[in-house]
Amino acid sequence: MQTKNQDIINLIEKMSEHFRLNVATVYLRPAFFRLDLKRDDWDHIENLTEKNALYRQQGYHLDELYGWILSFARFVNQARRQILPDARGIALGALREAGADKKIKAEMAAANFSSNLGVLGAMLLELLDRVKIEDELNAQGKPPIWKKEAAVPEILELLAP
Repeated sequence: MQTKNQDIINLIEKMSEHFRLNVATVYLRPAFFRLDLKRDDWDHIENLTEKNALYRQQGYHLDELYGWILSFARFVNQARRQILPDARGIALGALREAGADKKIKAEMAAANFSSNLGVLGAMLLELLDRVKIEDELNAQGKPPIWKKEAAVPEILELLAP
């Protein structure tokens, strides 16, 4: 089932922008390679963050969105455990140029990483809720996909505070 629900599309675009500007900063992005994510997870994250124009035109498949949200939830969970504890060291270690302004930006990226991951996690939960609602509206008397989707409980577990 495809959807062109504008609320879902807008939320994905907002989430994508937040990820690019606040989470995947030049100072912390190198540490993403530490995360134990499969190639499919990275592909799903890319689908949600980089291919918005394509999906804005053709719509999103609801069954695919559950898997994509799960991949992003895995990213948030692992980033909290593997990057966050040493975010400052990672950010300062990523400095390629000397200068007080670069150091301040790196420290700001590290200091705000926890809250930015929290915002991303909240956006993912909101997206999950909206996709479930859209799924139920389009079920047409059949059980919605999310009730059979194993990803939903895992998403909730991964994004729990």
